[in-house]
Amino acid sequence: MAVRVNIVMDVACNNAENFMNNVKSRLTDVVDVVDAKYSCEDQLSTDDIFNITDILFK
Repeated sequence: MAVRVNIVMDVACNNAENFMNNVKSRLTDVVDVVDAKYSCEDQLSTDDIFNITDILFK
């Protein structure tokens, strides 16, 4: 649960690049999936947060 809260906070407060760096420090199997969808300039929306959370915690 703590990891989920940290990741959601990171998405809400930082850009996609910072978010991906945080994910890479925790998990490696889903990084390619998320990397393919988001570029560093993209700001993540609420829907994106839910989509990424679903991918990470399936």
